Amino acid sequence: MYLKFLLITLIIHSSSSLNLLDICQSGIRDDGINYVHCARKSLSEIPHFSSNRLFNLAFDELILSDNLITHIHANAFNGLRIKRLIMFGNPLKSIDKNAFRELENYLEELILEFDSTIVDRIPQAIQTNLANIKILTLIGLNLRTLPSNIFNEMKKLESLTLKSCNLQFIETNAFYTIEKQLRYLYLDYNKLNKNIFLEINHLIYLEKLSLSHNLIDEFDINFLNNNLQYLDLSYNYLKKLFLINMKNLKILNLQNNLLTSEQINGSIPNQLNELILDFNSIQNFNQNFFIKNNSLEILSLQNNEFLLTNSNIFQNLNKLKKLNLARNNIQIIPKGKRFYLFISSIFDFFRFIYFNSIT
Repeated sequence: MYLKFLLITLIIHSSSSLNLLDICQSGIRDDGINYVHCARKSLSEIPHFSSNRLFNLAFDELILSDNLITHIHANAFNGLRIKRLIMFGNPLKSIDKNAFRELENYLEELILEFDSTIVDRIPQAIQTNLANIKILTLIGLNLRTLPSNIFNEMKKLESLTLKSCNLQFIETNAFYTIEKQLRYLYLDYNKLNKNIFLEINHLIYLEKLSLSHNLIDEFDINFLNNNLQYLDLSYNYLKKLFLINMKNLKILNLQNNLLTSEQINGSIPNQLNELILDFNSIQNFNQNFFIKNNSLEILSLQNNEFLLTNSNIFQNLNKLKKLNLARNNIQIIPKGKRFYLFISSIFDFFRFIYFNSIT
């Protein structure tokens, strides 16, 4: 009887090991990263890698995206020593408070997606068991409010993404423990308004900020630090824009807002390389908007009400390589040698003439 039970156990163990090898593929990328890929396999739970001796448990990246995993239990990563865990596309409903304890000293990047009808707070396991985390991406939480001091244990966090989390309010000092180390912040697809800048202003070393698809109606660039290089405020409700300071900003995306010529104040930052203003209601710019010796290389004004009545409007754009004025109200191209020379110097000008009624 004992021998029969032992035989059955060995058969089951051998079968599960074989299935694991069939489901997940391991390898080494060109950049030297060791990975195990288990994406899109209809998995309902995290595989038991420690039960299979053929897997090297000290690999760099575990990819479990686009499966059916709804719960991460306490011993799910037993024995593993991974740096990057990717689990987007799984409708997580719960995470055991000790789920990442085995990975605490190894995990540097974590990507999780949640069932927004169930999870309305950042799970305890994320708050307490990620001491070594540098990149954290959370998708689909129904947070509403980001509590203060939520990142107390994340002393190394450099990049934070809270996407589609129904965020409406950020409490005072929410970023207090990470304000000197955070470099990248992505808060897209939420319900944040202009008050967000009161807290973001504390992030003095922030280099990249993305706030697309929110409810922001006014922006004063004075709120932000001098280290910011990338700012995305697209798909908001911006009616007022104050461009002052921000000497290191290189990319500014303001497309799909409610901006008009009268409500754009100040001048573009001196180091700005790319300015996207598509799908607004801009007719022209004030004479000081494009300062002398600027660095602008890409300017896109597609789908506005731009008229191009002043041939000198772009006279300071000496480094411009691409100009997009498609789908505007331009009917006449200004005459004059200066404007002709400006047009001739642009590498990509074909979009200027399309979808306008030029005569």
